[in-house]
Amino acid sequence: MNEKDKKNHNQAQSEWKKKNPDYQKEWYEKNKERILKKSKTYYQENKEKIKECSRDYSKKNYQRDKGKRREYKKKWIEENKEKFKENNNRYTKEYHKNHREKRNNYLKTRYKIDKSFRIIYLLRNSLYSTLKKYTKTGKIMSSKKYEIDYKAIIEHLKPFPKDISKYDIHHIKELHTFHFVNPDNSTNLEEVKIAFAPENHMLVLREEHKDIHRNRK
Repeated sequence: MNEKDKKNHNQAQSEWKKKNPDYQKEWYEKNKERILKKSKTYYQENKEKIKECSRDYSKKNYQRDKGKRREYKKKWIEENKEKFKENNNRYTKEYHKNHREKRNNYLKTRYKIDKSFRIIYLLRNSLYSTLKKYTKTGKIMSSKKYEIDYKAIIEHLKPFPKDISKYDIHHIKELHTFHFVNPDNSTNLEEVKIAFAPENHMLVLREEHKDIHRNRK
């Protein structure tokens, strides 16, 4: 078939498809089982070749198509905000459900072996419980909003004792002595900053820490 005949053939085929828009769909439904079986057989026989071609295509076209994919995704999200939100929430719930145990085991292990991680974990808990107990807005922001520097606190507490699991973090000027609430019931950010300044922290043995609190009562 020469170029002219090929062009005429393609044009005729295109016009026929326009006149018979449902033909392909109907043909597929009639031959669906045979097509799927054939496709599955071909995939099994050419699995490695297909994977290699797919990898090669991805490498060659990833950078070229990156902008298009980003624009398409952005447009799709704009047009399907509720669906995207629903799918995202469902994925997040499923992910957390499936990975909760794995994540908890990872955090427990890291808490035991990583001293800096342990300190940050305890400081975050301390900040959260303090603001929950002593403030009235009900809104708790991130540590950065209060100008709390966990890394600076860690450096101040170093060198860590060998068995840090026997120690608690003690606030030298105790947290209950601060005025975390302004007259208008807003949170006093300056007091929070001072309470969680590096120099207001020290590590004490757990039993000593308990004695401090008992004597305060």
